[in-house]
Amino acid sequence: ASTNEDTIVSIVTNVSDTQNKEVVPSNSKETTIRRDRRMAQIRINDNPTLVDLVIGRNIIGRKDNARRLATILIDTKTSVSREHIIIDVDIKRETGTYSYKASLYKPQLNETMLNGNKMLYGTMYDIKDQDVIILPDGTKLTFLNPVNK
Repeated sequence: ASTNEDTIVSIVTNVSDTQNKEVVPSNSKETTIRRDRRMAQIRINDNPTLVDLVIGRNIIGRKDNARRLATILIDTKTSVSREHIIIDVDIKRETGTYSYKASLYKPQLNETMLNGNKMLYGTMYDIKDQDVIILPDGTKLTFLNPVNK
């Protein structure tokens, strides 16, 4: 499958979730929220714009008007489910660093690969800097972790 360089990504976020963000006072009456630079991001295909992960459950799926469970929406073909991949982000209490685990959202999904190996439903995969998930339509998700390079 070939990748689509023009993949459009929408991010659905909870604005009140500042748990992994640094709040920075500004000169205006508004508050600026800046992302935690220790938090990993995802590059979709070769797009220079990176997608921020948040603490908790990040669901990656196909953009669709029917349901909105996914927090990272990819405008792609129907071979990718509306809820396809989960990336859980937690903080390790001992070290204060983040841990990242990827899994499939449901048991019956088209073949999805992590670093060239087929992902299996029910398995949690530790993911690290430069790991690559390939979705069924060829969309490439590259995991970028600034802390564990």
